Amino acid sequence: MRSKKFKRILSVFLWLSVIAGIGVSLGSITKKQDSSRCRDLIINIEYRDAEQFISDKDITMGLNNAFGSLVGQPMSKVNVEGIMKVIKNNPYVEDAKAFSTINGIIKVDVVQRKPFLRIFDTLNRSCYLDDKGRLMALHPEHITRLLIVSGNIRANLSDEVINTRNFRCRADGSAAEAELNKVFLLTKEINKSSFLTAQIEQVYITSQNKIELIPKVGHNLVIFGDTSDMAEKLKNLTAFYMQAIQKTGWERYDTINLEYKNQVVCSKH
Repeated sequence: MRSKKFKRILSVFLWLSVIAGIGVSLGSITKKQDSSRCRDLIINIEYRDAEQFISDKDITMGLNNAFGSLVGQPMSKVNVEGIMKVIKNNPYVEDAKAFSTINGIIKVDVVQRKPFLRIFDTLNRSCYLDDKGRLMALHPEHITRLLIVSGNIRANLSDEVINTRNFRCRADGSAAEAELNKVFLLTKEINKSSFLTAQIEQVYITSQNKIELIPKVGHNLVIFGDTSDMAEKLKNLTAFYMQAIQKTGWERYDTINLEYKNQVVCSKH
């Protein structure tokens, strides 16, 4: 009986010793980290096959403006959450994560936003929609060649709206937002086909809110109509391009009309 009691006491003592040892180790690490200084800032940017709108120099400059040079600062004063917040405020950043190591290194992982299409509104103001359907400012130095959407675009594309409003394409928004949502979804359908992506240069919205597609080759106009049966219309257009156009040439037709169910109606020169 005494032997069992002694073993229990010994077991508790050993566990307390282990916990105390861990506490001392953690305290030592924390103390070491608090007393150390930042030795380096390492930035990794994931561009996702898009034009490089940001660089590690841009990120470093933004952090220096907010906190001063991080390298050389005591690690106890490094605000990792603040670092992530500053980086995420960059208009070309999708996401950012930051963490510090016990040997004085700050590591930052950044994901850049990916422009998806370019819009021009009725006032000729322009911006991108990114691949999440959000407004994205043009870059002052880099222009990405993307599908262009223009014409009767009534959405507000002012700098103030682009930079401050968390706009995301959605079908239940205002009329103008629903308008952008339609062209966003249409562009997604077009981009599913490498053939159509190579053929279609511009989406134009008429004053009657009808959609027209302008090809990169030839002078014909594709009358798309509304966004109903998008996949079927694009399938018919692909079949027409690959069969009829290859036989007759790009200059044979003025218009290619996809508005009619399961039909491609063309007018000739």
